[in-house]
Amino acid sequence: MADERDTWEANGPFRRILVGWDASESSTHAFGLAAQLARCCNAELLVISVARIPDHVESQDERDGLIAAARQFYNGHLMPLERVATRAGITFRHEVVSSGQRPETIITYAREHAVDLIVLGAHKGGGGFARLLTGMVGEAVSRAAPCPVLLVPYIAN
Repeated sequence: MADERDTWEANGPFRRILVGWDASESSTHAFGLAAQLARCCNAELLVISVARIPDHVESQDERDGLIAAARQFYNGHLMPLERVATRAGITFRHEVVSSGQRPETIITYAREHAVDLIVLGAHKGGGGFARLLTGMVGEAVSRAAPCPVLLVPYIAN
């Protein structure tokens, strides 16, 4: 038991932190907080973006095309994360995963990669359908996650 405590004291309570990132200002803001936590805890920082595949996709070629388009989109928007990571003095690994449902994908990824903390952006203020979806994803993940979930509020200017 003492060995486990020594490791926790040296590295902090989190060894692997997962950020769900959709290239929104809210998720980029959440990444900034996760980067600071990763630095303080000497933790690995994993970032996933979900390529949502609609149920009506019938062919593997169509599915592969949607995944390739999502990778191109997300890779083209990584610069803000790279700047934040550089300022924090950390590195991160980004992966695009495919799924029909975001909450289940985030939860499964967290389980498969032994994640200790999930960080998600949450819109605060504003409204509309985007806020409804953000709240639904955060709530669904927090209910079924195998680890703590940090919802980071973000107020758009």
